[in-house]
Amino acid sequence: MQNNFVQEVKKLKNKEFADKKILEIFIRKSKREDPFIKQFSPSEHFCSFFLPIDITSRSIYLVDHIKAKMWIPPGGHIEKNESPKDTVMREFKEELGYTLKKERIDLFTLSITTIEDPKRTCKIHFDFWYAVF
Repeated sequence: MQNNFVQEVKKLKNKEFADKKILEIFIRKSKREDPFIKQFSPSEHFCSFFLPIDITSRSIYLVDHIKAKMWIPPGGHIEKNESPKDTVMREFKEELGYTLKKERIDLFTLSITTIEDPKRTCKIHFDFWYAVF
């Protein structure tokens, strides 16, 4: 499983827009012995977010995130035995009610998000960002 995460991160390695420091952090976190997911690391862990794009209508889709109280791209925590892309496929079905079939799922960036809400156990998300079209 760890290899899936490293392979995903390395897709951005030669992109001039990629933040090399963030890439190295993701690679280091990916190589941890225990899975870097919420179940094993409640305060900081990997997530996958995605931007559903309709090329024909030139539209993107956002969801009303209850906890964040904002309209944001859909996504969620990576679960045990999931790759970042597997999470996109699961979350697409859960949040948008559509099962991905032959759509393209392309990684376009990585980010590190600090969560300021003291009521939440999540403190830092290490986010994979995908375009789905």
